[in-house]
Amino acid sequence: MLQLLKYEFYKKWKLFLIVICILALAQGIILYQLLVKDNWVASLAIFTTIGYAGAIFIFIDSILSYSKELNNKSGYMLFLTPRNTYQILGSKVLISFIELIIGFVIFVSIGYINYGIFANVFTEVFEFGDFVISFAEGAFILKDILTFIFLALMQWFNVIITAYLSITLSTTLLSQSKLKGLISFILFFVISYFISYIINFARDLLTEVTALSFSSISMISTVILLITSFILYILSAKLLNKYVNL
Repeated sequence: MLQLLKYEFYKKWKLFLIVICILALAQGIILYQLLVKDNWVASLAIFTTIGYAGAIFIFIDSILSYSKELNNKSGYMLFLTPRNTYQILGSKVLISFIELIIGFVIFVSIGYINYGIFANVFTEVFEFGDFVISFAEGAFILKDILTFIFLALMQWFNVIITAYLSITLSTTLLSQSKLKGLISFILFFVISYFISYIINFARDLLTEVTALSFSSISMISTVILLITSFILYILSAKLLNKYVNL
């Protein structure tokens, strides 16, 4: 598994380097808007855009990488290695999760650095910001915040795993269909909706039975996402093992 992770990292290191350069450029623009133009609104807009763009980038990078592995020569060579499909797919799943964690840490770090600068430059604005944070700290304890963050990461991770299964279906069961791309695309949304329905149903059912805290609801949702992600991973690996003749 470690060798497979090294392979995944080696395959992406140039892309990671480009992303770091883009982030450095974006941070420079943020500081320029803040310190030279005195425009904290533009700085905040750029920072928010970085967050959304980063999440979308990780999703696209993960599914494109997986799709290419199944459809080109590098995928042929990879699946010929003395590793079973569970290990190969597991390495891709794990590297996607690592990308999510690293992306989140970078986003929070940039936000923390910029917040300190913003607060020094725009005192009045961030006095109100401090008030909002103080109010939030009173309304939510640390456990609530941490469980919500982990839930958000698991939700996005689950989206990636769902996309993996959809791509796997198009390469296996739907490989002979002319509409395999469209069908797998529709299946992606159907599976996502079904998982969301399960989470909402379980949350509503438990809420009717007993009073649950915010962190408890987040933890229940996270557990369901973990279980469904594992099931989707197993299904994808079984399909690859049975139908893909690399």
